[in-house]
Amino acid sequence: MVISREDILCEQAKFYYYDLLFQESNRIVPEFIINHIKKCQFCQKQILKLNSSLKQAESVNSSEQIKSSSEISSMLKLHFAYLNKPVNCEITKPFLPSLLDPDLAIRIPTPITVHLDHCKECAKDLKTIQNLGLNRAQLYRLSQLFSEKQSQDNVNCKQSQISIMAFVFLTFSEIDEKELKHLCICPECRKALYRFREAMKEELKSKKENNECSLFNQIPYNRKFDYVVPYGLDSVNIKALETQRSFTRHLRRCPTCLTKIQELHRKIYDISERSESGTVTIYKTVESDQSQPVNSKKLYAGYPINVEVEGGKSSTLVEKNDSIINFTTALKQKNLSINFKPAAKVGFAAAIILIAFLLSMNISPAKGIPLAQIVSNIKNYNNVHISNFSSGTTEPIQEQWISRSLSFKIYKTGDELALYDINNKKMLTKNLGSDLYESRPLTEEEVADFKFSIQKALGSVSKYFLPDDELKHITNQSIIENDNKYEITWEEKGYDNSVYHKLNVFIDPKTELLLKLETYRKLSANDKYELHTILDFEYLSDTEISDIKEKYF
Repeated sequence: MVISREDILCEQAKFYYYDLLFQESNRIVPEFIINHIKKCQFCQKQILKLNSSLKQAESVNSSEQIKSSSEISSMLKLHFAYLNKPVNCEITKPFLPSLLDPDLAIRIPTPITVHLDHCKECAKDLKTIQNLGLNRAQLYRLSQLFSEKQSQDNVNCKQSQISIMAFVFLTFSEIDEKELKHLCICPECRKALYRFREAMKEELKSKKENNECSLFNQIPYNRKFDYVVPYGLDSVNIKALETQRSFTRHLRRCPTCLTKIQELHRKIYDISERSESGTVTIYKTVESDQSQPVNSKKLYAGYPINVEVEGGKSSTLVEKNDSIINFTTALKQKNLSINFKPAAKVGFAAAIILIAFLLSMNISPAKGIPLAQIVSNIKNYNNVHISNFSSGTTEPIQEQWISRSLSFKIYKTGDELALYDINNKKMLTKNLGSDLYESRPLTEEEVADFKFSIQKALGSVSKYFLPDDELKHITNQSIIENDNKYEITWEEKGYDNSVYHKLNVFIDPKTELLLKLETYRKLSANDKYELHTILDFEYLSDTEISDIKEKYF
């Protein structure tokens, strides 16, 4: 086969498409490339296609989106620091939590993500963390915990022994900051913590006739997490934990809850202490003409990379293995939405991979569904009361009153009440029926976060029908309208399986306001949907919501 000089120039020109589109790049485009592109209709079409793809992917300029883009760029730089270097489990572990942060979504194979494609143990750890449903701050702290080296710790175990019981009794404010950190990162002290907690659990178990407890199963992992891993919590957050006195007291006295705490302890620290799997990956870039075509069945088709997997003394180029959770396969199933300009921010190697992918994929932007306008009405309503029911319960497991016009929100979970007073920048907590309450200042983040209160109150279902949220992992979506009810079903693809969802949305025909949401899910296409949660919505006047505030506080 004879390759013409023009074909060779087209291949060389690909590496300069981005530079010609965005003059901010410091790289100089050779004159012979510029002259070639001026004459070559193929290259001109490719540049137009790249420009169109990038414009679809770019978000409207806003401070939050710029911040997110910068964070993604920084994360990619950390990933690509391991280009052409061996990557093992120890290197990969600190990256696992950040891979689950939706604001730091990685859209291309990196030296870290390809290790997940080939390492069963790391893929299993990622799934374990994913199932915890941690919030962004908790994921960040977990990343930091996994990256800690005990050799950098200046506190010895003997110093920390006296603090172990305070840790077990969840009185973290009594523990020196350095000692608290040591107890979280030292394997020997963690074992001692586990033993003391286990002994306390068994003692409580022997004294308590009925060890059944339904409370802990209703509380999500992200609320339990801070009691198990207080690593990285500042004094304000520790104080906030301890203001939830009835909940904390229950955890200390309930053997069932202590059993669950021990389970969570093992989940987290088993990952931290897990030995190497023996899988070592090396991510290398290649020339474009050496990469596999996009329509190839090979795992990294369309990306100009080779991935080598080392085991013992041998090193081989690895193809797709269906027995391993393929992170890259999951990436290819997502809608691509890149919020940064690659060559200027993530380095040449990452930029070439990204540009090759943009040029080879048929990209279409995420679209809102017909319900979007109706459902988005709630975000603009001043006062909302939201009741959250779990399957089989007649009493709400949590209620929220959110007032935009009066700038406060109230949470009621069981007998616990919490008032976020935005105007006065303080939080009040108390037990139902008591006149005593505790107060603490709100953090700047909590104050700034208030404007998103209603959207966050919608919970995880919001991302599937609010127009300003990206539709990720979603396939096979269908919408059925029946009178004043919408039934939405979709399949959400995970790293190794799918979850099937159904959402029933009930609308008031007169006001077009949301009345109720019912969420269902199943793990197999052939199973029946099981009811998961119900959210009821009530819209209040300023007077009505003020009366609620006065009633409780």
